Amino acid sequence: MLKKLNWFDRLIIVIFILITVIAYFVLKSDPGKELRIEPKKEYSKTVTLKYKILFEGKEKHICNGLMNLDELFFYDTDDIAGKIVSKHIQPHYDEVLDKSTGKTRKIEHPELYDVIITINSVCEKNKNGIYKIGDIYVGLTKQITLKGKYILLSGIVCSVEEVKNEKR
Repeated sequence: MLKKLNWFDRLIIVIFILITVIAYFVLKSDPGKELRIEPKKEYSKTVTLKYKILFEGKEKHICNGLMNLDELFFYDTDDIAGKIVSKHIQPHYDEVLDKSTGKTRKIEHPELYDVIITINSVCEKNKNGIYKIGDIYVGLTKQITLKGKYILLSGIVCSVEEVKNEKR
């Protein structure tokens, strides 16, 4: 035989049912909707960027693998880094300390070369002048790893300039 419920037990049951119903409707209505912050699109201006990358101490076959108008991609994200506009190859030098005189001197490595390539790319620019190509930020002294059809290179951005759009 069931014992009769006193008024306190009935109150607890009613409160439990109310909390359950309220929790159901709150969870159903997406509770964090008001708290979510929509990301601001701060990169609104699209510009053409011309930047130079220095690759130090590369072998001759790697230098020959870089051809004008080749497309390069960022290694990390597979976004297009741009097209090669020009390529400049120069001998690779190392500075060594001459212990007898205490001065540094340059020594040329006959089989290694420094390559400076110029790349044109379409990118986004924010109000602070920061350039972004895909998910990668491009700026002076930024270490960038690029890949092409046949090569994978890591270099340093040594020049960044915005190209003015020509009227046709």
